[in-house]
Amino acid sequence: MDATLKELTSLVKEVNPEARRKGTYFDFGIIFPTPRMPGYRSKEIGTTCSGQKGPDDGVTLASKRFQIGDYLSISITAPQRGPPPRMGNRMGMDNRMDNRMDNRMDRMDYRMDNRMDRMDRMDRMRPF
Repeated sequence: MDATLKELTSLVKEVNPEARRKGTYFDFGIIFPTPRMPGYRSKEIGTTCSGQKGPDDGVTLASKRFQIGDYLSISITAPQRGPPPRMGNRMGMDNRMDNRMDNRMDRMDYRMDNRMDRMDRMDRMRPF
């Protein structure tokens, strides 16, 4: 209970070699049962970065009211390689995603055109 987030980061890096790279972010949260209703709630408690000192390094689990029976959630984000992705015109999607979406839309249009052609042919074949 008196473990700091930096100590927990070190433990994760011991067992996960990919998390040892400089610039890897560790986001910590607590998941705990709700006392009045069935279910769980979550609360973010801090972030550490491999190779950098941060304000949350010295935060202890006890200071965030971690109790026996609570779960600890750790999200590991690897550092970006190369330049950051370019922002596209669809809420931050990059150009590759734009191209994929365009290709999907083209395929959907093609399928719809084929279906419409088939329906037209069927209408012509039906005797009235």
